[in-house]
Amino acid sequence: MNLAIIGLNVLYAAIGVAGATFGMYAAYRTLDHLTPFDCAAQLAAGNIAVGLAVGGMFVGIGTAVGLTIGMGLN
Repeated sequence: MNLAIIGLNVLYAAIGVAGATFGMYAAYRTLDHLTPFDCAAQLAAGNIAVGLAVGGMFVGIGTAVGLTIGMGLN
């Protein structure tokens, strides 16, 4: 096994995780900015609809980033 290739794949995955984390944060802040209510307050109050919307957004972004990382590791 070539350690340089393994190292590059680990680096690529770490950059992907950092990008996903930033993307999820940016998407949450955008959703919070676009809605007329405070998402954090609604989540704390137990609003299931807001929880499903935020959760769906995170699953979608996570799936896209996971596929990107998975396709890059070969």
